[in-house]
Amino acid sequence: MSANFEEQGYRVSREQAVPGDGTVDLVAENDRERVAIEVETGKSDIAENIRKLAGAGFDRIVLVATSPAAVAACQRALERGVAEAGVRAELLTWLDLG
Repeated sequence: MSANFEEQGYRVSREQAVPGDGTVDLVAENDRERVAIEVETGKSDIAENIRKLAGAGFDRIVLVATSPAAVAACQRALERGVAEAGVRAELLTWLDLG
């Protein structure tokens, strides 16, 4: 997954702490933006993860769903969490990164 961002000119780092309690799986940065990338299995509180990252200074949040169940869970969370958090977010799947 990080190779996709690196090919686009981003510098990618793993497991960065975010304000409050937690970390973000990957951070992709270039001169224009800072992107939080969360790998989602559908078992975590995805809406809460979105809210956590929204307040952490990222320009964009990318959720990467690892299964069909995770896709559905991410879609539900995006419908709720993005509206509440007021942040730009998108959903990718394991197929998008192939």
